[in-house]
Amino acid sequence: MTLHHIQPSRRTVRSLAVFISLALLALILAACSGAQPTATPIQAPAAATQPTAAPTQTPAATQAKPAAPAPTGNLTQSAEAGAVTVDITPLNLGDAKASTLDFKVVMDTHSVELGGDLAKLAVLKIGDNEVTTKLWQAPAGGGHHVEGTLSFPSVTAAGKPILEGVNSITVVIRNLAGVPERKFAWNLGPAGAATGGNMGCVFSENAWMATTAPVTGTMPMGRGGMMGSTNAVTGTMPMSGTMPMSGDMMGMMAEMMKMMQGMMGSGSAITSTTPMSGTMPMSGDMMGMMAKMQDMMAMMRTMSPDAQGQMMPQMMGMMSQMMQMMGGAGSMDSMGGMSGHGAAIPSAGVPEATAQVGGQPLTFKVENGVKVFELTARAVRWNILDNVEVTAWTYNGTVPGPMIRVTEGDKVRIVLKNELPEATSIHWHGIPVPNAMDGVTPIQPGARFTYEFTAPPAGTFMYHSHIAADKQVMVGLYAPFIVDPKTPPTNTPAVDVTWMLSEWRIGPDGQTYPAMPMAGGEPNYFTINGKSFPETAPIEVGKGQRVRVRLANVGQFTHPMHLHGMNFKIVAYDGVPLPPEQQIVRNTVPVNPGELVDIEFVADNVGTWMFHCHVLHHVTNDGTEPGGLVALVNVTDPAAAQGIGVQGSVWVANEDGDSISVINAATNQVAATLTGIPGPHNLQTAADGKSVWAISGHSALAVAIDPTTYTVRGVVPTGRDPAHVILAPDGKTVYVTNSSDDTITVIDTAAMTVTATIPVGKFPHGLRPSPDGKWVYVANVNDNTLSVIDTATNRKVADIEVGQKPVQVGFSPDGRFVYVSLNGENAVGKVDVSTRKLAGKVQVGAGPIQVYVTPDGKYLLAANQGTKDKPSTTVSIVDTATFTVLDTVPTGQGAHGVVIEPSSRYAYITNLYGNDIAVLDIAARKIVARTPTGAAPNGISFLPLAPAPALSGQIELKLPAMEQNMGHGG
Repeated sequence: MTLHHIQPSRRTVRSLAVFISLALLALILAACSGAQPTATPIQAPAAATQPTAAPTQTPAATQAKPAAPAPTGNLTQSAEAGAVTVDITPLNLGDAKASTLDFKVVMDTHSVELGGDLAKLAVLKIGDNEVTTKLWQAPAGGGHHVEGTLSFPSVTAAGKPILEGVNSITVVIRNLAGVPERKFAWNLGPAGAATGGNMGCVFSENAWMATTAPVTGTMPMGRGGMMGSTNAVTGTMPMSGTMPMSGDMMGMMAEMMKMMQGMMGSGSAITSTTPMSGTMPMSGDMMGMMAKMQDMMAMMRTMSPDAQGQMMPQMMGMMSQMMQMMGGAGSMDSMGGMSGHGAAIPSAGVPEATAQVGGQPLTFKVENGVKVFELTARAVRWNILDNVEVTAWTYNGTVPGPMIRVTEGDKVRIVLKNELPEATSIHWHGIPVPNAMDGVTPIQPGARFTYEFTAPPAGTFMYHSHIAADKQVMVGLYAPFIVDPKTPPTNTPAVDVTWMLSEWRIGPDGQTYPAMPMAGGEPNYFTINGKSFPETAPIEVGKGQRVRVRLANVGQFTHPMHLHGMNFKIVAYDGVPLPPEQQIVRNTVPVNPGELVDIEFVADNVGTWMFHCHVLHHVTNDGTEPGGLVALVNVTDPAAAQGIGVQGSVWVANEDGDSISVINAATNQVAATLTGIPGPHNLQTAADGKSVWAISGHSALAVAIDPTTYTVRGVVPTGRDPAHVILAPDGKTVYVTNSSDDTITVIDTAAMTVTATIPVGKFPHGLRPSPDGKWVYVANVNDNTLSVIDTATNRKVADIEVGQKPVQVGFSPDGRFVYVSLNGENAVGKVDVSTRKLAGKVQVGAGPIQVYVTPDGKYLLAANQGTKDKPSTTVSIVDTATFTVLDTVPTGQGAHGVVIEPSSRYAYITNLYGNDIAVLDIAARKIVARTPTGAAPNGISFLPLAPAPALSGQIELKLPAMEQNMGHGG
């Protein structure tokens, strides 16, 4: 078999990747130590169609050289125990002539005075045996920073060198001001080599390699290492177009070939067809990267040990990228090098998230003047895109976790319960809290911890995990913390949003890994508030309105955030407002890891604009553009509808705002705001323009309003939880659904009295009269039917099975068909009135609520609200002739109610969670205007009369005193 007939397996490629990584590590070790052994280039054989099988010669093992003494101060290990940070540096492990083993000990604390009488017990351990102890005294003076030298005898009582025959030692410091003991271990290399030979590169406790790694003889790999503890690596690797190798490397490659032959099976005679002399050609990308690494290593030879240590993570990341270029060999963690923090997040048994929008305000209760919030750290399966799911560690099941919003000076208490499989804690980023409250106490699985502090001056802050933060934060443990001023400003922005920027890593196996770029764990998804574009929430704003965007970077990359179409001012950094003279104007601002930047701009340029990170790889989803850190800013002109001939007014019930907005359809401006009706859920205008009927879900009332004078004409009690109200075509009768009573209230509009109460199905909600007024169709949410009411007798005459959770109905203008939104099926049903049977269904968006047919009968619009936790943002346009969806138009957060003006050109949509209405040009299929309303705009109706002039912007409706039935709007 010739060489070019062999198809290398994925395992072969991975094995080669492992070898090259080891070779690169050898070069890095040489760079750190300053060693520059001479390489013997191997001559490439002449090109041939059939390579000659020649066994590789393995040279004799080279003699190990005595290790040089360890340089002072480059093996420092640190640990934080409670409020005390301890640094230990061995001073003379490599000095065989020293009479004592000396260690420098440095202790720092923020909250404990370390007086001169603070004694520490230190223990030297070899293997599992404690061989000696030493009581040492901190120097006089006390304070928050003390230093001392710890010395142990270098020989046993029998005169034997204490390090003889051992390859590691451990120093244990006990009695650290009442906190647990801390252990500090050093790997000494091969057994019996009582030298602490080292790379001159510092590694932290959780690094992928051991603290020491002798350059000569062998390369021990400590906890998390890639291979065993004695793998000879010597020689150099020149970074030219070919890769000459020294004798030891050649021997190592021969062993690697034997390993691969075993992995691939006996049918692939690798050694006989793969000559190991010669060169190894590489791709251009790999060559460029290796050349760059060569330059970096040349620089490292001239650097101090500390500087070398800082450069090492970059080298590791580049090695990981090179391995990925070699046919998916993976990154460093695929070889076990990141078996700790970098391992896949366990997904077995993790439930799906019940909410899909993060960063929502967290409710609280007040106890003795303290605002009390409750958090639970738990794992969920979270969608960053509709078709991309991650295993996330969250606060309260969302990414980001819930927004904690308080007022400066508030006493705040947050109770955290840990349901994760490991310890966690919370750091209050940017908030000055007592030391004991700043994440210093690990919260074990199943345990609770209570944080308590006083809210600082107003600003933008955040909170996130502070244990194994490189893992826990990168998989979702972060959330916003907003502090509002005691005195509300007079110029509050119309739109105020918080964006938390982060990144995710999903492996080829579909598992979620912590994104650790400095350790080779490069991210492949980037998110704003836990979502990648196009799932990021847009900013909806009217022309001339001011917008504040609070940018919080919880990831590990700098993100230069760039706004198209407009400039912005930087108004705050890290929760600290900038004075006006320091608020510079820009269109791009870099947001560094851990940084909080507040910007503001006036939306003065109509259009749909991008706001995105300008590191263009960060605007991709697993390499596909557009994606990632992109969101849209939709700027609409409230005056855009001027001159189109729309005469009339749009009435909107703002349920949470306890108000009704009256909007001039000609200008799309609010003409009046009516208050006095608690929780108005729905309303309906009379065809003759003489009245508008609204229902109060909170008070169980139907209220008649005179639209020409903004006064109350009458009030009539309804049943419990009134949901919707409609008028008969002749305006003489009002019908109201009572959701909790399963009834319809019938009201005589002239007498202002109840004339009938009609039992219908379970939880009636929406209803609509037929164009001729003979029938009223009622949607019964909980029994999946439409009830048919005979208006002549006020009796139910039929129930029609239609599908899951019918919410609202609409008639075709000719009265032949009734359309019903099926909220539980994300569909709209079509009922033939003549047969009273379902004639078809069409799929629309998520959670449809209101359906409305254009007066000309050509189109049906369905408002897709979704849910509060996962709001939809669209309206579906359905062709009634073919009963198919023509288009889906983004309108705003939680599209709920729909009404269409008489010309059939414009539709008005309430955005329940966006607190505005959108004006849709149906023919053009785009939003042409947007008008802010009160909180939670729900029901909407069109009055074909211009709004009456208002003497003031807000008018209180005076309700007559009467016995009221208390309820709540459905």
